Amino acid sequence: MSAATKAKPRREAPSVVPRPRRGRRGTAISAALGGAEVRGLLLLGLALAVNAILLWPEIRIERVPVNDLSFHIPASQRLADSLVTGNWSLDPWVSLWALGFPLWHFYQPLPHIVAGLWMAATSHIASAPASFAVLYYLLLALVPLSTYIGARWLGLEPLAAGFAAILIIAVSEVGDLSRYGLSYGAYVRRGSGLYTQLMSFDLLMPALGLANYSLITGRRRILTACLVAATALSHVIFGYAAIVSIAIMAIVGPAGDRSRRVVRAASILIPTVALLAWFVVPMLLSSGEINRCRWDDVWKFDSWGAGNILRTLYSGEFFDWGRLPVLTLAIAAASLFALYRWKRPMPRRLLVLTGLWLVIFFGRTTWGYLMLALGLPPTFHISRFESVFELFAVLLTAWAMAKIVAAAWRAGYWGKAAASIALGAMAIVIFAERASYLKLNDYWGDESLAGIAHEGADLDAALADIRAILRERPGRVWAGPSGMWGGKFHIAGSQGYSFLSIAGLDEITFLYHSLSWNSDVTAEIDERDPYQARLFAMRAVLAPVTQAVRRTSSVAPFTAVWRFTRPPTRATSAWLTSARATTVRCQACSTAIGDGCRTPRCGQARWWRWEAMSGERRIGRCLKRCRRSIRDFRLCAGK
Repeated sequence: MSAATKAKPRREAPSVVPRPRRGRRGTAISAALGGAEVRGLLLLGLALAVNAILLWPEIRIERVPVNDLSFHIPASQRLADSLVTGNWSLDPWVSLWALGFPLWHFYQPLPHIVAGLWMAATSHIASAPASFAVLYYLLLALVPLSTYIGARWLGLEPLAAGFAAILIIAVSEVGDLSRYGLSYGAYVRRGSGLYTQLMSFDLLMPALGLANYSLITGRRRILTACLVAATALSHVIFGYAAIVSIAIMAIVGPAGDRSRRVVRAASILIPTVALLAWFVVPMLLSSGEINRCRWDDVWKFDSWGAGNILRTLYSGEFFDWGRLPVLTLAIAAASLFALYRWKRPMPRRLLVLTGLWLVIFFGRTTWGYLMLALGLPPTFHISRFESVFELFAVLLTAWAMAKIVAAAWRAGYWGKAAASIALGAMAIVIFAERASYLKLNDYWGDESLAGIAHEGADLDAALADIRAILRERPGRVWAGPSGMWGGKFHIAGSQGYSFLSIAGLDEITFLYHSLSWNSDVTAEIDERDPYQARLFAMRAVLAPVTQAVRRTSSVAPFTAVWRFTRPPTRATSAWLTSARATTVRCQACSTAIGDGCRTPRCGQARWWRWEAMSGERRIGRCLKRCRRSIRDFRLCAGK
């Protein structure tokens, strides 16, 4: 062999995507569509079927949102209304939470645009929560497909991509880790409802795969830049992860083509930054307006630290909470196997990416101000890199499993039998726990649906009366301190304030986002202070009938107080009292009853409290001075 031939670098395959060829009848057939591709597609089909079946109840139970979806649904409607009315700045004022804030000046807008337009297009056939539930289910169901496509474009074999499609829905974290990872706990009803992360993940994997294709071939770089930008506009965390991962993919690989890959990566990332400039530059210029709320958990910003994370990994609760640590052991074995195959590009790249995101996930608790060198300010939620670490750990494990299963298959009958038994046992352990997790999720959701079917009419009437009050005296609605009785006040299994948010009412009970500096103040509102009631423009209160709300001088700024509860008979009662006129409505016929306390000794009429006693009896009680009990149902159509 000549010296020139020896010096010539070995190149990677020019394309990750198999090229089509013509069959005898002129039909386009994939060149790689053989046994390997079929096995990968079978695993993908299995993952899609299992995921779709397990999550099917989400279409039904998500019609009563209880988590962050109570924020995403009205936010999407607000942004869609802004677009429909001609405000194309994508930066409208959002008054619903934290006394108002320009939300999309700092928050990723693309998922809310998609959901808002979806709900607007389907508004004539379904309510906003029901329409959103369908969209949300589709995004959840597509997670295995997105993972498979991205894994194939990243260069994984079909079998490895099929394993990745299955393992991506197999993660089960402990405690707060489950709320922000890749498991069902981050998305379903009993979890966090991370809609923007879900949409961004469905874009992230194809973006990384297409980036790998562009790094190898030099083609589709502008398309890759657009996909990476869409990922960032769907979730800032995943956008940052995509940009850094592409840079690492360019550096880690066959040494002969490294300089070419670096140049191609630059030709992808520079257009990406240009596409994001309209969003990133104003955000950076106004970064001083972003609050690191003192009511948020510190670990959200600083992460958990190396010690806590490594201990949780070692215990098996990071990936296998509530079951045998089969996935944890598989990840450990895959890491050792990748070290053994270090000289090969794929295991080296996956191991480096997994280790890098684990180290970054350690956060400020471990690295302190060194995180600024990575462009991560103190207001950045470092804990959310948990999901990025989990993603590459899953890809690494899928690669190793495919290699081991292929070797076992070549070993003959006993190898095939051992691999089948091991995979079957692993699947039983994983998906028995996942099914049990979702079974309880579905049970709670069905309880909420039954509750809303029982109380929905009264709730709708309550919200209609509150809107009437706010039309007369615009202001905000209060549903109690979220850390006290407001958090314990439930309607159909959901917090009362979540229905205020879904209804599009300006509420000051719960911080669905804490980006505003006002968040530090609103969390300390004292409902007993008349000055604060005036300052925050409280006009209506949603509260349980058993909760006493002070009505001395602090009640003056209130136009009305609305109470909603479930009495001992499990029939819903509600009552409304106003500073100028009391309107109490019968539960059965909605007829107005009474207009105040007519007792001469009282002298201050128009304050009533209607209490549930037993059966259909209600007692009206003057709340000003005499507290005289009055029973009068003659105005209520005989009820």
